[in-house]
Amino acid sequence: MLSDDYQGILAEAGLTPAKESLTSLLGDDEFARATIEAASNAKLTPAAQSWAAVEGERILEDLFSQIAQGGDVEQLAADADARIAEVLN
Repeated sequence: MLSDDYQGILAEAGLTPAKESLTSLLGDDEFARATIEAASNAKLTPAAQSWAAVEGERILEDLFSQIAQGGDVEQLAADADARIAEVLN
């Protein structure tokens, strides 16, 4: 799954590869540049025992949706952080 060949296929299809060394395959249009910039600042999912429960509750999806709808980012992030802490602990 992490081979250069497979990750190259993903990148050429416009999907963000797991290897930064292959991001040039995304192209150089504005969307590719934005994807490359975002990926270079991304962090991996935490190795937490209950992280699947966080994903199952769609906490992050709800957070992003509320932000996109114009919600207060700081308050929404604090609420999501508290909910994630509750689920993980």
